[in-house]
Amino acid sequence: MNPTVDNKIKKMPKVELHRHLEGSLRLEAILHTIKEYGACLPTENSEELKRLGFVTKPMGSLKEVLDRFDLARSCFVNREAMEYITYSVCKEAAEEAIRLLELRFSPDFIAQAHGHDFNSMLDSVNKGVSKAMCDFDMGIGVIIICSRELGYQSFEKTIQFAIERKDDIIGLI
Repeated sequence: MNPTVDNKIKKMPKVELHRHLEGSLRLEAILHTIKEYGACLPTENSEELKRLGFVTKPMGSLKEVLDRFDLARSCFVNREAMEYITYSVCKEAAEEAIRLLELRFSPDFIAQAHGHDFNSMLDSVNKGVSKAMCDFDMGIGVIIICSRELGYQSFEKTIQFAIERKDDIIGLI
């Protein structure tokens, strides 16, 4: 593509309607959570982290892609880490000139790694979102998602949570 056109597109305001919090961490954010919040990951080597946690080539199945989210899920060690991760993902979107962002996450998927309760997770995510909306010229909405691979009980629990916290989210998938 023409570099001038490419630069214009990068600067053009955009809308993103499908950004997964668990699948959007940059390597720098992962390394920061290891250092700052004590995230326990299989390695601190950047190249190995990329190999384990990033989709860098076509995958054979959705499961292969979702397995890459496990590395990121390990970074959600506490409320502060969740807030930091959320803010950094929103900041990255702002750097891409995204002005309206729908950020989605599965509370049960994240909770299973560290035993977090759904309410504290959503509070931390929304705190990171609020800070990002103050710092960047963008609107951000949080969508709760059900993880189909976690089964019916997870769906039921997630749907009930979304109903209880309907004023703090923009949708449920």
